[in-house]
Amino acid sequence: MKIFISIILSAVLLLAMSACESSSEEAAKQSQSQPETSSKKDSGSKSDESSMSKTSKNTINGSDTDHSSGSTNSSKTNSSNEKEEVFYGQWQINKVIAYGPAGTYSSDDVTKLMGKQLTFSKNSATSFGDKIEDMDESVSDPIYKKTEVAKNEFATNYRVTFEQLGIDGDTVTEVDATSTQGIGTVIFITDKNKLILFGGGTFFELAKTDEPAQNQFTSEEINQNAAVSLVEDYLSDKNELVQDENHFVLFEEMYNDYYMVRYSTLVSGHSSTNGRYAVDIENGEVTEITDAADLDELK
Repeated sequence: MKIFISIILSAVLLLAMSACESSSEEAAKQSQSQPETSSKKDSGSKSDESSMSKTSKNTINGSDTDHSSGSTNSSKTNSSNEKEEVFYGQWQINKVIAYGPAGTYSSDDVTKLMGKQLTFSKNSATSFGDKIEDMDESVSDPIYKKTEVAKNEFATNYRVTFEQLGIDGDTVTEVDATSTQGIGTVIFITDKNKLILFGGGTFFELAKTDEPAQNQFTSEEINQNAAVSLVEDYLSDKNELVQDENHFVLFEEMYNDYYMVRYSTLVSGHSSTNGRYAVDIENGEVTEITDAADLDELK
């Protein structure tokens, strides 16, 4: 009986020991697996952080790139807006180039306009229209509209040709400086130092005032323009003046103290004289010259 009890106790002890060993092994296995899981989690976390870091970096770089691009575009726009136009600056009425079919300026008006100055800039533009008094007005924050006008279209619109104005080429740039009130000025760009001003049916030459050698005009040039205007008024009063692209009045020469002016017609590319006139500028008198005897009477 004692032997049987001993055997049973030994078996129980063995089972208990076996159970303890199994529990220890399981605990050891769990202990070993936890670091691996933790390591995997850490690795995953680091990977996520790296990914987030890259994403964040890309986002920042992308943002920087966009801002840089935006800044560049803005700079280009500002540069374009602040561009110095060739017609910006101070300009002076130099002489009459041609007259249109109908005009509002008398010979006295033309004389008074000689030497008058106009200014064009981003902030303002001198007004010029059908009356001298229009120059007293100034356009604030003018809108400059530039248009390329073809040779034939110009002749149709203004009844004056490129040849009369001394314009080379097949087009000319027209610039309309206007305000919201409709006040404005019309100019044509010929080169960087000269413009053509239009107003009152008359085309004037503008020259930059910062180049005195080119801008200075003599009293003789003023008198020549005045003589042409007096003859035009004389012919107009007699209903003999035809104002189109084929008829023109031009200063010809000096004879004694008289300014000789010729009224001509362009026929088949050749000029035909309609009349010659002697102008006494001081007295504002016009004498028609029909033969040599008329010239002999001039003192």
